[in-house]
Amino acid sequence: MAFSLKKLKYPALFGLALALTGVGFAQPANAQGVVRSGHGAWQIRCDNKSGPGVDICALMQSVTAKNNPNIGITVILQKHKNNKTILRVQAPLGVLLPGGLGLTVDGKKLGRTTFLRCLPSGCLADVPLEKKILKLFKSGKKATFVVFETPNKGIGLPVSLTGFTAGFKALPVMGAPAKAISVKPGKPVALPPKPVAKAPTKKVKGNVSTTVKSLPLPSASSGKNESRLAPGG
Repeated sequence: MAFSLKKLKYPALFGLALALTGVGFAQPANAQGVVRSGHGAWQIRCDNKSGPGVDICALMQSVTAKNNPNIGITVILQKHKNNKTILRVQAPLGVLLPGGLGLTVDGKKLGRTTFLRCLPSGCLADVPLEKKILKLFKSGKKATFVVFETPNKGIGLPVSLTGFTAGFKALPVMGAPAKAISVKPGKPVALPPKPVAKAPTKKVKGNVSTTVKSLPLPSASSGKNESRLAPGG
């Protein structure tokens, strides 16, 4: 069984996987797109850059080397029409390109493929996934992708296959109509009563007395009818 590069039938769709990975591809937190669902070690991420109502989704997992966090890969699978599956692996810049990308599933060597191109975010291997290898992914426990720093030094990056079968089953076909999301109306919530506003209290500045004293009216014999304000105190 060979893990080899074949002529792609989907050259126009090659760049769609790039919309789902960021520059920091070795770190899942930097992956772009919206997480639609999680399946074990895998995530389905979707984007709508082809237009509203169209699904662009991929089944993804990102891992880094145990002894070197700067070396990592992102594994991307996409379903296409006619029952075709494309496997894309994004590896860091600086890998030995002639060494290619090796693949082992549960200790069984499946061969190597070449890197198709390199971008500022990393180097890409892009191959149609054979049904026999897909079957191994569904039944296996661990897939190990091998990148090479030197012709004689390969670095194995283990990718868990836990949840792969469920994730692959839930993965929509590229370009399929987006699924409608139904929202159930919530129960009406009673609003709390509005607080009664209190009249503001005026403060008097300074040490001024506001006490009003009224003097008694003078007797009628005085002929005067006056009232005066006496000073406070």
